[in-house]
Amino acid sequence: MPAWLLALALAAWPAAAWAAGAALSPREVNSVRAVVATLGFAWLGWRVALGAPESWAPRVRRIWGGGLLVLGALGGACGFSLFQFGPAGFGHPSETFHYFMGPKYFRELGYTRLYRCTAVAEAEVLGSARVAARYARDLETNRVGPAAALLEPPEDCTRHFAPERWQSFKQDIEWFRNRPTPHAWLLMQTDHGYNGTPVWGLFGGWLANSGPAGDGRMLALQLLDPLLLLGAWVLVGVSFGWQTLCVALLFWGTHYPSQYDWTGGSILRQLELAAVLAAVCCLRRERPATAGALLAGAVLVRIYPVLLLSGLALQVLLAPLAARRPRLSTAQRRLLLGGSLAGALLLALSLLSAGAGAWTAFAENSRLLLDTPLRNHMGLRTVLSYDPAARAQRVVDGSLEDPYAPWKQARQRSFAQRRALFWTLVAGFVALLAVAVRSQPDWVALILGAGLVPIAAELTCYYSAILVVFALLWGRTPPVAAALCGLSALGWLLVERFHFLDEIFTWISLATALFVVFATVWVWRTQPVSRPLERPPHPGGS
Repeated sequence: MPAWLLALALAAWPAAAWAAGAALSPREVNSVRAVVATLGFAWLGWRVALGAPESWAPRVRRIWGGGLLVLGALGGACGFSLFQFGPAGFGHPSETFHYFMGPKYFRELGYTRLYRCTAVAEAEVLGSARVAARYARDLETNRVGPAAALLEPPEDCTRHFAPERWQSFKQDIEWFRNRPTPHAWLLMQTDHGYNGTPVWGLFGGWLANSGPAGDGRMLALQLLDPLLLLGAWVLVGVSFGWQTLCVALLFWGTHYPSQYDWTGGSILRQLELAAVLAAVCCLRRERPATAGALLAGAVLVRIYPVLLLSGLALQVLLAPLAARRPRLSTAQRRLLLGGSLAGALLLALSLLSAGAGAWTAFAENSRLLLDTPLRNHMGLRTVLSYDPAARAQRVVDGSLEDPYAPWKQARQRSFAQRRALFWTLVAGFVALLAVAVRSQPDWVALILGAGLVPIAAELTCYYSAILVVFALLWGRTPPVAAALCGLSALGWLLVERFHFLDEIFTWISLATALFVVFATVWVWRTQPVSRPLERPPHPGGS
């Protein structure tokens, strides 16, 4: 498929999908996602079962290809909730609030004063009594309690602001407070604050400081993620072929843990995903320096993509044992150079923009957040923290200021008892990964490194979208990409079986860990260690 035709198709499907999916309820949208995921898995399974398409009759190839094209387009539309955005519209009120106000006023708020200063600003407009009656999270302790505790003394906030900046902050708060429903606004004040890295804040702050919060400016900022993803999908299609693109869209659009409702319609919340997809494409197209720069950016804006580099790092460490090539190939040296230059530049700019203590503050904020169990956490650690007797359905206590406190304590106790098992399993997977990547092309090693994310890290569910990189193996190992879409279909079955988030994400985490092990073993077994390294295929291949 020509690149220009691919770009045109990607630009046209949103309008068609919106027309096809008009006036659907949230439950109906989820039903469509489940059906598309299941059909997609069956369609890809048909291809795997029948073998190479070259042996098929031409008519069968056309039917199968047309079906994949339709399913890929539907998957992409599902990624945007079939354009059924609900009363809040395209934008995500809570995500937009945090990722606009957080970077714009970072020097005044840091990571701990957003809700405190919001309460003080509201009190100046609405009166202290009205604000004191609601709840808010104290980001210094990560505990929810009466907002009255955050109001005194108000100088704890105002002393960090110049007078004109305080007035600007109050005006922006007023705009955000009038957009969601009153209940949604109250819930936003009990979230977990702004947690972007100083490098993310470099981009987000520059955008947010372009002017006051307003309808037009906010829509323009919210459209950046779709445009970044559109560019990444075009690059995937050009680099891997249209079939691989359709498989990737199938998973990305129908994967329950990373659906649009979590971060869609926010500001640059898909930045690292677009950068990682582009980096894999650049490695495939033999542009390692650009790939290195993109990976450095992805790591510095969201940290967890550093785990993707584990596959490449293990290749380098094990290269002397293979005795087939230098410790660092030419491509890997260029990758390292591109990453080092981009990383150094971004770090320097972030220090100039946010101050010398910004990274220390980010590390402390991240430590506090990661130490707090969340119902939408995912990962191997989530599985090992699960206690059937202490699931949320049984232990939530509505009489407490934090009803989920008993549940959080139970999760922490369970993991403490199984910590040794966790690290043993992580070490075992690293050993498997080391064997699997030893003779793989760099772009495949990078993809397999993504498997370490759900194994070694426990992140909120929407970061599992990074697993979409496994779809890029479609042209090389179709069963792995088909199993990835099977993981998405299985997720919807688990949603129907379990109705509480902590149980849903525990079981999906287990399924994800099993998929990652399967994918790693399959790639390893279909690429024998004795096989010489292959060069990346022609960029237009699929």
